[in-house]
Amino acid sequence: MNKKNTYALIAVFLILIIGFSVQKVLQHNKQQKLKEGRKIVNLPSDTEVNSISILKPENQTINLKKIGGRWFVAMEKNYPAEEELVYSVISAFQQASIMSVASMDKNDMAEYGLDENQRTEFILKNNDQIIDRIYIGNKAERPGGYYYIYKKSPEAILLAQNLNDAVQYTEWRTSIIHRIDKEEISKVKINLENDSFEIIKKDDGWYLDDKLTNATTTEILINNLSVVQAVKFPKPEDEFMSGPISLEIETASDVKKIEFGQNLESGWIYVQNSEGLVYIINESTKNNIINDRNNLLAK
Repeated sequence: MNKKNTYALIAVFLILIIGFSVQKVLQHNKQQKLKEGRKIVNLPSDTEVNSISILKPENQTINLKKIGGRWFVAMEKNYPAEEELVYSVISAFQQASIMSVASMDKNDMAEYGLDENQRTEFILKNNDQIIDRIYIGNKAERPGGYYYIYKKSPEAILLAQNLNDAVQYTEWRTSIIHRIDKEEISKVKINLENDSFEIIKKDDGWYLDDKLTNATTTEILINNLSVVQAVKFPKPEDEFMSGPISLEIETASDVKKIEFGQNLESGWIYVQNSEGLVYIINESTKNNIINDRNNLLAK
């Protein structure tokens, strides 16, 4: 080999080394930019998150939408969402910061629980406009809510902090069937299998058939009726079958209804509220919000 060829090979070798070094430096710089306490979601101050889609493994999708200032779980019938949970998730994404870069190689997705069969995908929207899309994978083995995430822009597998509030929830519907200020309740109608009666609020107490009711018993009933809570939700395929028992709770501006449906073998009972939403309560809750005339009039 002559000197000219030798010099050419050395030059090519040096160019390769320099190119490799430059690539490493650029990759390092990119990683450093990603690591410098950056937020996962940079939400403009004038942009509101009013829609969230959560795509979980096994094709489970949850859609949260803000309608008329309230958050709902979008279903065939929209159930009110547990709003504190929704806002905690939005806050978690806004507050969560990138702590380190786990990998710049997309082929490592499965290792960090970020492949399609393992990850949870969050899509944050303003109306129909996608604000951001975040994939969350495995929880890192360290305290502080660290999770591996993947973002397409910039493309990297990252370790992010403070994401517990975004991933730990499985039920987004509120279990509150209805909530009424007890001071505003003016009339309660109770329909039983063999009886139907009303208790009416007057200046000096509650009356049933023009007779003053037992103050303690009635106060407990009104307190229980002001907030009624479910223990679980029916399956989508479950059908509500109305029975003879129902309640009507009246205020100056509204009437809330609860219809009692079929019993389950476990002692749980189907109920339906004024909006046609079906819940499941237990026997204890039923006994707390249903009373008979003899008990209410007992001295």
